[in-house]
Amino acid sequence: MPRRPANVTPRRLAESGFADSFSSVTAPLKSKTSPLVSVCLVLLGVIILLTYSFSSSGKFARDRSLSEAGMLISFEEEKEEFASRPECRTAVCHVAQYLQRVYGDSMNRVLHIGPSSCGVVLKLLKEEKLEAWGILPFDPKPPVHSVCENLIRKGLIRVADVAQPLCYKSRSFSLVLANDIVDTMTSRQLNVTLRELARVSSDSVVLLINTNAIQKLQEASEEGTRPVKVLKPRSRLWWQHRFQMLGLKESEEATKRFNTLMRQKLAGYHIFHLISTEVIG
Repeated sequence: MPRRPANVTPRRLAESGFADSFSSVTAPLKSKTSPLVSVCLVLLGVIILLTYSFSSSGKFARDRSLSEAGMLISFEEEKEEFASRPECRTAVCHVAQYLQRVYGDSMNRVLHIGPSSCGVVLKLLKEEKLEAWGILPFDPKPPVHSVCENLIRKGLIRVADVAQPLCYKSRSFSLVLANDIVDTMTSRQLNVTLRELARVSSDSVVLLINTNAIQKLQEASEEGTRPVKVLKPRSRLWWQHRFQMLGLKESEEATKRFNTLMRQKLAGYHIFHLISTEVIG
């Protein structure tokens, strides 16, 4: 009668030396793989930290550039890039949050006019109790983002010559916001455009005027790309005199509140808060 094999317990294995032989086989494997895994994990952690550090510093530099220089891109680059895209990264997007705090509930129907109107209108429409429309001063350069196409199709954004009468009824908007529009206009064009901005506004007109626009236009003229109609840079005093001629007055209260909230002056721009109720026709 065959004998049944005895149960082999871990204790007996250990006593027989099998456990020692097994550990002697596996121990070298652990000693070889563990340091390698540790090194890989350390390297991976360093890479993640460096990536996060560079991305954070880059974001800080972009944000600082936006607040100090007004725009991250040049005058011409903004026209080509942002007219066809829904991103809102220009100076007017930076100050929009402060304008909402200055004007409060009176900023409920906004008309934006400028090259980056798609991004600005999209940003404003995300706010509660706020309606927004926009005017692009030129045809957007293809390819046009589907979001911008949809806004144009719905009539929320129109393409129009801003040096001509606007296709809106008088006092249609509580606030009209314009940037990079009147900067290089001739005196005749200014008379038409400023009156139109005031006409369609029931309360306020906010202008962001690029102080470097004329210089860029002169540089473009020297390269033969476009003629120059405006030769002399326009100071803040020049603009104030022009507004007075048309019956537009600066709102001291809005200007003071805006400067207090924003604190740091936006370099490269004149910002005007105008009252649109006493325009000379």
